Amino acid sequence: VLVRRAQARQAGALADLRAALPARVDWATLRTLARAAREAWADSVSAGDPVDRAERLAGLGRAATRLAGRGAGPLVELLAERAALADARLAAERGHGESVSDFGVDPMTATLPRVKRAERDAAAAARTLGAVRQRLGKVTTSRHREPHDGAVGLLSNRGR
Repeated sequence: VLVRRAQARQAGALADLRAALPARVDWATLRTLARAAREAWADSVSAGDPVDRAERLAGLGRAATRLAGRGAGPLVELLAERAALADARLAAERGHGESVSDFGVDPMTATLPRVKRAERDAAAAARTLGAVRQRLGKVTTSRHREPHDGAVGLLSNRGR
């Protein structure tokens, strides 16, 4: 409810939202949870192949770093990781659809619901990252993002 009020820019909603959040965010715990999510996903799609697992984890790391950009604060870094993981999951679901067709299974009926869910998840993750970047004034037209020098607290490197 508070998030919806803040998104609708209702008076006082942002102050109420800030009051409801903890004063200090435990970024180390959030990073640990993010790492666990990455590793669980890599385990689920690598079929026990340690080389494939390592390559997938490295690819996720590169994608998240690219999405976060230089000088990103911990919130943007975590949102970039989420977006990278959602993109990777979408690619894996699409690839799964292609692989089942090799066995004579109709990929549309076998995997379409999972692909659609992954598409919605990836789109939501991208929208969230974009909205936070926009609030920080970090929207650029190039692929290379410059750090926003006015961000402080949770959204800057000083919030670590």
